[in-house]
This record gives sequence, structure tokens and C-alpha cells, in this order.
Amino acid sequence: MFDLLNVQLLFSTANHPQTDGLSERRNQSAEISIRCHTNTCPDIPWSNMLPALQHTFNNTLAASIGRSPNEVTLGFKPRTVLDIINEKKGAGADPTAIDILRKTYQEEALALIDKAAAIAKLRYDDNHSPAEYNVGDTVYLRLGKGYHRPGEKNNKWTPLREGPFRIVKKINELAYMLDFPAHWRVHPVVSILQLYRPAQGADPFKREPPVPEPIAVDGSEERDHWIIDHLVEREVTWKDNEYHIHYRVR
Repeated sequence: MFDLLNVQLLFSTANHPQTDGLSERRNQSAEISIRCHTNTCPDIPWSNMLPALQHTFNNTLAASIGRSPNEVTLGFKPRTVLDIINEKKGAGADPTAIDILRKTYQEEALALIDKAAAIAKLRYDDNHSPAEYNVGDTVYLRLGKGYHRPGEKNNKWTPLREGPFRIVKKINELAYMLDFPAHWRVHPVVSILQLYRPAQGADPFKREPPVPEPIAVDGSEERDHWIIDHLVEREVTWKDNEYHIHYRVR
């Protein structure tokens, strides 16, 4: 259906939700308004305020287009309930004049949108540098945002990274496949936001990196597995009329 309508879908993922900043910001404003309504008038269902909220948003000045959405779409700003109560009557407008205003507002909005996009790009480029990894590079996995060691929930005191790992495949510009150990039981494709690349090449101090410990993923029902190196001790106990064998392993 979208192919027939020539609509380009812009997908996002949980680890990279930066897709449409305008919609995300408008959603935040809507959530704040609904939260204030539910706290102030808990007896009135929040769904009853949606038409008034939509009308207010469409009549509010948008900095990116220089006017309200209603002015760009309709050519004029519809009256609100307060205008009707205060008996503020607007002068009748010629439909031809409204059509001319609407087209003028739309042309101005397109120019302002391009200007706002250029300014946003300059601000982003000043604070960010492009990150790109190659197959074979050594990277670390940033813990947090779903990744953590089993039994370690306090991210303030736990290590910030785990690794190192080698990149075995580039999925796209925002995702890479790592050579995770088999006992991790974690999906090997990781977002670029979770990767940290140290200095490449041999360690000048000839240090051996520690073996990565198992990690868990939030929301996963799979248990973490360990690879046993050797048995340290064996103990047999008698309880409930049967023998119980316990092993201490490394």
C-alpha cells in the first residue's frame, strides 16, 4: 500500500529512536498536557480533552514555519471557545483573499522549514563527529540500556564497558555484528550507540585482556550460561532420605 502511495517509511529501533524530532517533541507536549488534565480534573476522562488539545496545538505558533498550522493549512486562524465567549467577531473575508494568503503562508513555511533544517544540521555537526567501524576492528560493548552483568544492577559502580570484541560484519550504518562468546546467548547485532572503539593495534604494555564475563539482556527469559573449566570440589549430603551431590567449579 505504501509503495503504491509513494510513501517512504522511516523506521526506528529501540536503541536508535532518533527519527522524527518534531513529532517526538509534539508528543512530549501532548503527554504533559494530558498529565496536567488528569491531575487537575481526575473525574473527567482524558479522551474528552483531545479535540480541544488538537485545536490548541493547531492554533499555536510553530517556530519552524513562523505561523500556526491552521494558518498554513486554512489561510486563517479559527476562533477558539474564549473568542466566542468574549464575543470577538472577525470581519468576513473574501474566499479569494484567503486562498492567496494560504498559498503565501505555505511558500513562507517551506522556506522557513529549509532554514530550520540547515540550522539544526549545523548545531548537530558542531557537537558530533561521524562514527564508522570496519570489519576486523576491536570494540567494546557499552553496558547499560539493556545490557548488564548478571546480578549487577547498580550501574553507578559496575564497569561501563565489556570486551574487547571483534567486528565480523557490518549490517548497516547503525548496526554491526560482533563475535560474542557462545555462552553469552546474546544477539550479536548491536547498535552503533553501544560500541566504543579504543586505540587499535597491539597493546603497548603487552597486557592480556580479561575474558569477558557473561551478560544478560533486560526482558530476556533466557538464563545465562557459564563454561566450566574444571571441578574444584565435590560434596555429598544426605537430606530427605536421599543423597544430594554438589560441585564447586571454576
